[in-house]
Amino acid sequence: MIRNSNVKILQDVFISLTDYDPSNNMSDNNENDELMESLRGILTQRLNEKRYIVRLHENLLSSLRAGQTEEKYALRGKNAFQTDVLISKRIDGDNNSEDYIPMIAIELKTGQDKHTPTTHDIMLYSVKANKHKIIYPYLRYGMIWFNGNKVPRRFIINNEHMDFAYGFSVDWLKNEEEIDTFLKIIREQLNTSEETLKRIDGKNKELNIFSIIVKYDSI
Repeated sequence: MIRNSNVKILQDVFISLTDYDPSNNMSDNNENDELMESLRGILTQRLNEKRYIVRLHENLLSSLRAGQTEEKYALRGKNAFQTDVLISKRIDGDNNSEDYIPMIAIELKTGQDKHTPTTHDIMLYSVKANKHKIIYPYLRYGMIWFNGNKVPRRFIINNEHMDFAYGFSVDWLKNEEEIDTFLKIIREQLNTSEETLKRIDGKNKELNIFSIIVKYDSI
């Protein structure tokens, strides 16, 4: 039986996806912009800059119709959602190329409340992740927050389509261990995205085994 409270949350989620992009509040909030800039700086510095590019507030297609096959057709509010942080692969390793393949989308949640991320946050981003993955089946999608909260039980219960989640402490920029842990997650997700893309493109031999393992880790 579905509880009335869960039905209400689902209704709110679909209203949010229709009328409201969760990144709207992010771009107007200096604290969130600073967090994103700090994160982009770390990712750019630690990842292979010739292979990957890290961008903020990028639009990703959430629906397609005939003839719309390029990122220039990704219009926020029409057929695309904006992501907070997007890690993309440069095509053919060309440092000057404007063409890229989206590999990992990261959504940020701030706030010191003990309930962050909320059930609504989790369900909203999960639905959003699914919309993007229909267009980009190799895309990895996750959310992070900065209030010291661990991954809550409600995330396991309500998430369906996100691939990772991580809770930073308030002083995360001073905590090299936390940054290293996050970078390990990102590199693992990049590897999964790369391997999936190779097989979609038919560049690897057929598989004998396909298995997905979910990793639960307490630090």
